Amino acid sequence: MIKTLEYNNEKIHYKLQRKNVKNINIRIKNNIVNISANNSVSEKYIEDILFSKWDWLIKALNKKENIFLQNKEYKYISGEEFLYLGEKYCLNVIKANENKVILNNDLNLYIEDSKDTNTMKRILDNWFLNEMDYVFKDSLKRNYPLITAYTKVKPKLKYRKMTASWGNCRMPSGIITLNKYLIRTPLNFIDYVMVHELVHLVHQNHGKNFYKLLEKLMPDWKIKKEIGNNYN
Repeated sequence: MIKTLEYNNEKIHYKLQRKNVKNINIRIKNNIVNISANNSVSEKYIEDILFSKWDWLIKALNKKENIFLQNKEYKYISGEEFLYLGEKYCLNVIKANENKVILNNDLNLYIEDSKDTNTMKRILDNWFLNEMDYVFKDSLKRNYPLITAYTKVKPKLKYRKMTASWGNCRMPSGIITLNKYLIRTPLNFIDYVMVHELVHLVHQNHGKNFYKLLEKLMPDWKIKKEIGNNYN
């Protein structure tokens, strides 16, 4: 049963589930606050906790998903939108004698069999992988000279899909792993992420010295960071 709380002209809908758990667990899903608690916890006590977390809950409920990080399922039909370097491109499926991708005003997918979604997915995935390899390596080439005065470590790039971060840097190996979804974002955000990870070659945590060096190498990093993290 879904119940409603109201405070300061704002409403929260919550659903309480009784479970054999030690703590009161709160999760948000589909704009509903889902709570699990054992039978010894009164509903009034639970509502008091919700009121104590009211500002956080309202903020979490109103937060929009970053479209750059959406794990979207595609049908690979003309008209679907794909993100590339911060721009939206409509997929245009064209029957042809060879399989290839050409980007202009649209994302043109030339395909022998327009009903073979597995082949279309493979072709587009390979195209995006080639693009990210070129774009990310170019960003590293342009930004690596910024850090050479502070470290001699030569980084290596890897790519994989991530849900909670844009990248990470492992030391002492110097391996920088970038989120594959980063290719969806504008180039200046990609450069920000690259410089951020390069600074980790020198400072492995996010302490004062990390941000001091980041500020020195990229004075407008805060502006560039907002481009990717607040796009929806």
